Amino acid sequence: MRFLFLSVFSLLLMAQACQDQAGSALRRSDIARSWMKDRPDSVVMWMRHSTFDPYEKGHAYPADEGNPEYLELAQNGIFHEHDSVNQSFGQWFINSVDSSLSLRYEIRNGQLITPDVAPRSGRHVYVLRKMSSDSLILETQGRHGMLVITYVPVNHTPSE
Repeated sequence: MRFLFLSVFSLLLMAQACQDQAGSALRRSDIARSWMKDRPDSVVMWMRHSTFDPYEKGHAYPADEGNPEYLELAQNGIFHEHDSVNQSFGQWFINSVDSSLSLRYEIRNGQLITPDVAPRSGRHVYVLRKMSSDSLILETQGRHGMLVITYVPVNHTPSE
């Protein structure tokens, strides 16, 4: 009887978590609309400017000018991350509760990413430190501390 009670209670908690995530996804589209309301198009493109890595003696190092990295966030929740060699596509989410930006990778370099093949590599969560018209600053766990990745807005990639 105790096991049955715990099982039912666990299922109720999981159902509540699913509802919370669905609500977060709905809030994501509202946040995206309000953030992009003054833009003429529905895609915001960012270029990596620098990365602060505590492992690299605590210095911010600039992005590679010879191979710039871009992150495009569309208002419909799709992202495109690319440089001159690599391309990734997937969905992005903003969790308004804990100010995190989550990228769920679906395709990397032409390879489909499925949970059964790569359950952990398909999703990457960043702490959203700043998102404004002049910069996007994300923080994520690195080897020996938190990496701080700074992006600046661009109008288009050089290949366009």
